[in-house]
Amino acid sequence: MWAEVLTVAVAWLTVVCLLLARVPKPPSLLDSPQDVSPLDLDQPEDSEPR
Repeated sequence: MWAEVLTVAVAWLTVVCLLLARVPKPPSLLDSPQDVSPLDLDQPEDSEPR
């Protein structure tokens, strides 16, 4: 009985995690300010001016 319940629970969690991984995540307010474009997120910020 418990083996079947555990198997079904693991299967559902796997499906949910796979579905969540496919959904694009919106930019978080805590991670970066709104005025940063998505293209600038991949490059590290330079702390010293050139």
